[in-house]
Amino acid sequence: TEASGEPEIIHRRILRAVAEDDYVISEHVELPNGTTDGLRVGMELELVEGFDDAHWVGLGPWENYPDRQASALLGAWSSPIDVLAVPYVRPQENGTRGGVTQLSITGPAGTVTTTHASALHVSVSRHTVTELEDATHWWALKPRRTTVVHLDVAHRGVGTALLGPDTRHPYRLTERTYTWQWRLQLDTPR
Repeated sequence: TEASGEPEIIHRRILRAVAEDDYVISEHVELPNGTTDGLRVGMELELVEGFDDAHWVGLGPWENYPDRQASALLGAWSSPIDVLAVPYVRPQENGTRGGVTQLSITGPAGTVTTTHASALHVSVSRHTVTELEDATHWWALKPRRTTVVHLDVAHRGVGTALLGPDTRHPYRLTERTYTWQWRLQLDTPR
């Protein structure tokens, strides 16, 4: 908020129960005036221990950011969560898959399924972005069993100009307003 010295981001969420453990979520985000290049706009969920695999309908099988989708294939894909990470020389944001219309995360804890009215950029990881950015080597990351899920309506392309080239202009986030809808279905052991 403005009081903390940071510009205010407005995020409105309407959650509508369709049935037990089945929700339709409408999202609306307004970025501050003067925003010229955001990183991502979306949701972050952290799931409890007990999820092992990801299944998605969208681009894959490897990571593909908005400016790196030419070699990606549209299809239905599955992967163990621990294999989705890309171990770059220095840990950083990684593993996003674009064009995703459905994601299911499964394991002994149950199944969490998200369905997207419009295609989203999705990542499923064992680490938060902060943990990745704070680590200097992959082996320095502390093991975790929870699962971090990003559902992004908009995502910047690869590159920051800190190491290598910056993201080309067509792949930067320049809009101030984003609206999207998605469905969350939970199937957990009782």
